Amino acid sequence: MTPLHPIEKKIIHAFKEGDSLSPGKIASISALDQSSVMRYLDYLSAKGLLGISENVEESISLGSEGIEYAKKGLPERRAVEFLKKQPNTEAPITKLNDELKDEASIAIGWLIKKKQAAAEKGVVRLIGADDSGGVTKTLDEELLNYSKLVS
Repeated sequence: MTPLHPIEKKIIHAFKEGDSLSPGKIASISALDQSSVMRYLDYLSAKGLLGISENVEESISLGSEGIEYAKKGLPERRAVEFLKKQPNTEAPITKLNDELKDEASIAIGWLIKKKQAAAEKGVVRLIGADDSGGVTKTLDEELLNYSKLVS
């Protein structure tokens, strides 16, 4: 067996602190930078002196736009709420533009795609509304609502 490099010795010595250590913890104990620790852990593993196991953690978080929509609602939901207040749950696109500004076209597009509204002759009309004029919340809205609960 070849002699151990001084860095390899420092790493092995760090295991006096515990049987299972993260590269960051080893770097902290041994006063080495983490990239050196990672490199020498591979060397030690190749020599059969230690085993490496990886745990991958995935997380999902809202971006700035998602945070904004979680606070004020998706454009299409705001359009639904606006249209519910209009006679026959419909309004001219120009009126919807006045209400939603830059997001009116986004809202109309999503409402049509989600089969919640139709647009004809410059008028947007809710479709598939229940007796109270409500439109069921979609999965993306439920996720935004959930994110408000856990943040």
